[in-house]
Amino acid sequence: MKLNKNDRDQLNIAIGKCFAKSPLDMYDKEILLKEGTLMNLINEYGLNENQAREVILWCQLQCQKEWGQNSFYVNKYCDNDNKFKYKSPYSDQKRFRT
Repeated sequence: MKLNKNDRDQLNIAIGKCFAKSPLDMYDKEILLKEGTLMNLINEYGLNENQAREVILWCQLQCQKEWGQNSFYVNKYCDNDNKFKYKSPYSDQKRFRT
């Protein structure tokens, strides 16, 4: 996919954020997921293999953080009184003392 100048600049910024271990915003992650293949980062952006892997792994980590935060959002599991709607399957088990 051919990037326009603004997207190419944004991808360069996203790569810089990966090296700085800064959080990526949604647009950075989106453009890295589309254009951030290992071979593309090596051929088009002059990164070596280790640098390209670091960029990909940082993007992966940031995506996992976002997906994890969204999937365990507290209001999803709590009612208005901040009490859990769902009972834990472990709450009825008796604890064994040793």
